[in-house]
Amino acid sequence: MLNNLENKPLFQKNYQILHGDCKKELHAFANQVDLIVTSPPYADARKQHYNSVPPSDYADWFASFHSTFWNALKPTGSLVLNINR
Repeated sequence: MLNNLENKPLFQKNYQILHGDCKKELHAFANQVDLIVTSPPYADARKQHYNSVPPSDYADWFASFHSTFWNALKPTGSLVLNINR
């Protein structure tokens, strides 16, 4: 796919998918990430799988990831957050 204004490819072929604890993995990518896609565990809904936090603590727990995401993203980067409920 080409960008009609500049006739340059819109998609680059260099990408990396990371699977792990983002608070550990993303430190090596300060100001280098174009896109972060995450689907955090839902408070108490997946307790058996994720050892999730209680609903009353969920917002604070998730906010603890803000600096990790912010530091990794480029100024033009995006965060996609999938929350089902």
